[in-house]
Amino acid sequence: MMPGALIRTRAKRWRRLWTLRQRLRVRRERSMPQQQVVARVRLRHVLTACATGLLLGTATLLEPIDQITWVTQTHLVRKAPSGTIVFVALDPDVASPNSPDARRRLAQALDQLRAAGPRLVALDVVFEAPTTPDADAALRRAIARYGDRIVLVQRRVDHVNGQRVYRSTHPDIRGTAPQALNFRYVNYLNLTWDSYRRLDQRAELPTLPVALAGEPTSGPERFAIDYRYDTDEIAYLRKSELLEQIQPATVKGKVVVLGIDNGPVRELANIPGRINVPASYVTILAAETLRGGVPWVTPQWLPLTLFLAALAAASLLRRALWRWAGYGVAVLAGGLAVYVATVFNIMVTSGPVVMAALIYAGLRIWWRARNRGVMFDDRTGLPTTRALEREFSPQETQTASFIVARVHNFDDVLSTLPESRHAEYIKLLSDRLRIADENRQLYSGGNGFFAWTMPVMGRERLSDHLLGTRLLCYEPVQLGDTAIDINVTFGVDASADNSPGRKLASARNAAQRSNEADRPIVFVEHSADEEHLWNLSIQHKIDAAIAGGHIYPVFQPQFCTATGAVVGVEALVRWNDPARGIVPTDWFIDQCEKAGRIDRLTRLMLHESMRLVQQLDGEQSLRLSVNISALSVQDMRLCDMVRGLLELTGFHPARLTLELTETWHIARPERAAAVMEAIAAMGVRWALDDFGVKTATYDALMLYPIDELKIDRSLTGKVLDLRKGRRIVRHICRLGADLEIDVVAEGVESEAEFETLRAFGCPLVQGFVLAPPVPFDTLRAMVSSGGTRDERRM
Repeated sequence: MMPGALIRTRAKRWRRLWTLRQRLRVRRERSMPQQQVVARVRLRHVLTACATGLLLGTATLLEPIDQITWVTQTHLVRKAPSGTIVFVALDPDVASPNSPDARRRLAQALDQLRAAGPRLVALDVVFEAPTTPDADAALRRAIARYGDRIVLVQRRVDHVNGQRVYRSTHPDIRGTAPQALNFRYVNYLNLTWDSYRRLDQRAELPTLPVALAGEPTSGPERFAIDYRYDTDEIAYLRKSELLEQIQPATVKGKVVVLGIDNGPVRELANIPGRINVPASYVTILAAETLRGGVPWVTPQWLPLTLFLAALAAASLLRRALWRWAGYGVAVLAGGLAVYVATVFNIMVTSGPVVMAALIYAGLRIWWRARNRGVMFDDRTGLPTTRALEREFSPQETQTASFIVARVHNFDDVLSTLPESRHAEYIKLLSDRLRIADENRQLYSGGNGFFAWTMPVMGRERLSDHLLGTRLLCYEPVQLGDTAIDINVTFGVDASADNSPGRKLASARNAAQRSNEADRPIVFVEHSADEEHLWNLSIQHKIDAAIAGGHIYPVFQPQFCTATGAVVGVEALVRWNDPARGIVPTDWFIDQCEKAGRIDRLTRLMLHESMRLVQQLDGEQSLRLSVNISALSVQDMRLCDMVRGLLELTGFHPARLTLELTETWHIARPERAAAVMEAIAAMGVRWALDDFGVKTATYDALMLYPIDELKIDRSLTGKVLDLRKGRRIVRHICRLGADLEIDVVAEGVESEAEFETLRAFGCPLVQGFVLAPPVPFDTLRAMVSSGGTRDERRM
C-alpha cells in the first residue's frame, strides 16, 4: 500500500474510532442524571485546561508568567545580604585604551585598597587593549602586589550566529593574576535568572560568583539567583573614596568587587525592582545566593498537579455557591502557597497553573454561553426541557411525575400565522396550560411540546387532573381577529427512575403515541429492561468479546476410574463481560447461533484449547474434548477448519475428541454424517454428548461415527437409585463395552456415585466436586503436581 493511501486508511480508522467513542460517551451520559453529566463536563474542562497548560509550559511559552511570579516573590519576602561583599564603582572610561590616566588612578586606588586589608578583590572589568606602557605597567604592578588575593574576570560572550567568544584582560596587564569566568544570559525581558558554578570546557577556572562566595563548585552547573536580597544594603563605594582616607572597617576581611557604574549598556543590568544597575550586582547577588542557599525551582507539573486536584474537587461540588467558594479557596490557597514557598526559598513555576485557570474559565464561559440557547426558548423566554434535566437531582426525579403536553396542529398554526405572531401564540398556549395552576413552571420542548412536573400521585387522580386541564384548554385562544382551537394530549412517566433525561424522553414518546380520540393520556409502561437493551447489540458484543479475549476456554478434568488420574479435559467456553460479569453460557451460545457467530466461536475454542493443552506435552499428554454445535457439523468447512488447526498447532488428531451436541438441531443428518466421517478419517474422535436424553440416543449412535458416549448428568445423578436410574446407567456402561467405545459419566458429585460407576465398568468420569472447570494455569499446576482424585480429595 502506498504511503498516502496508508495514511488515509489510518485516518479513516481513527475517525471511526473517535466517532464511536463520542457515540458511546453520549449514550452513557444519556443514562446518567443530568447533574452528573454536567459534573463530568466540568471535570473534562479541568483536565483539558491542565493538559493544555502543561503542554504550553513544556514548550516554554509561559516563561513570562513564571517570571512575573518570581518578581512578585522577590517583593513578598526581603532578605538582608551577608555584608561580606562591597561594590566599588569605577569610571566608565577605565577600560578604554585611550585613557591611560584612568588606569594610573585605578592602580593607585588598588594600592590604597590593599592597605585596608580586604580578603579578596575581584576586578570585574576586562582590559582587552593596552594603553601606554607606563600606565599598563603601573596597573600590572598594582595587581601583582595582591598575589592570590585578587581575581580578574574572563567573560564569555555568545553571539547571535552561535559563535562563542571569551574576552579577557591583556597579558601585559594581567600578568599571573588568577582569573574567574563570568557569563550573564539576558532573556527577552532583559532579566537574568540563572548563574553558573561551572562553564563548559573552561571548567578549570572557577566562575566569578563561586570565587566571590568562596563556595566549592559541587552541585548542578546552573542555579537560580535569589533576588530577595536588598541591594540597598550592599556596601557601595566610589573609586574616589578609595583614593581618600578609607576606613579599614569598611573593607577589612571582606570581598571587594570593582565594576563599572553608569557605563555602556552592556555594563548595566536590570534586576527585579531596579533597572540600569551595574552588571556586577547580578554577580554579587549570585554569590550571596550561593552563600545563603540556592532556591529550589519547582518542576512545572508539581504546582499544576496540586491545582488540578483543587480545581477538580471544586468542580465536582453540586451547588453553584459551593463551587464558587471552592474556586475562591483554590485561588486564595494558591496565593498563600506562593508566599509560603517564598519563605522556604522555593521559586514557583506558575505559568501552567495560570494558563490552566484562564483556559478553564474560558471553557466554562464558552460552554455556558453555548448552552444558554439550549436552556431558554428565544421566542417565549421559557426554560427548555434541557434546563429541567439539569434542575432535578436523582432523588427529586424519583419522587416526581414527568408530564409532557402535546399541542396538536402546532406546526400547521405556525405555518399559517406571520412569523411576528409566533411568540404571541406560544405565549397564549403556555398561559392556557397554566390555567389550572398559575405557579406551574413550564418547560418548552419545541415543536408544540411542553413539559412540567408534579408530585407522584395515584394514576386515577393524575388522570383526572390532566383531563381537567384538557377541558380548560378547549376554549379557543384569540389571536387578533382569529380564534384558534387548542387540542392537547399528554404523556406521563411516573416511574421511580432517577434519570430526568430518560423520564422526559419516555414521557415525550408517550405523548407522541397519544391521540385526541381515545388515548388523550398515555402512561409509560417500563416493560423493556436493561437485559432487552443489552441484547439489541448482541452481535457487536460477541465480536468485541472474541476480539478482546473476553471469551475464552476453561478446562474440566476427566478422571480414570481405575487409577484416579487425570487423563483428559473438556474445554468449556466462558464469557466474562467487563460490564456484566459472567454471561450465561447456554444463552450466549444460542445467541451466537442466531447471530451467525457460531463458526467464529468454534474456531476460537478449537484453536485456543489445542494450543494450550499442547503446552502440557512435556508433562502429560491429555485428551481434549471440545463441543461442536449441530449447525457447524452440517458444514463441510468444519473439515477444513479442523485440518488447518491441527496443522497449525501440531496437536495429535487421536487426542482430540469433538462432542456432538443438540442433535435435534441437525436438519440434514446425511450431510452431517459425511462431515463427521471426513473428520474421523483424520484420526479425530467423535463423542455423543448428553446420551440418554432428548435425541442423543440410539438413532444418532447408529448414524454417526461415534467413539465415545457421555452419560447425561440427569442420569448420573440417579445412579444410586436402586430402581430404574441405576439400571439404565449400568446398561449404558455395558453398551459402551459391547460396542468398544469409551463411556464418560458427567456430573459425578459424590464418592458413592464414583464408586458405583467404577463398579459398573465406566472408564471415565467428570464432575464439579471431583474437579470444577478451571483456568489453564490451574490445570497446568494440577497436572505438574501429578495430582490424582485421591490427592485432591485429601
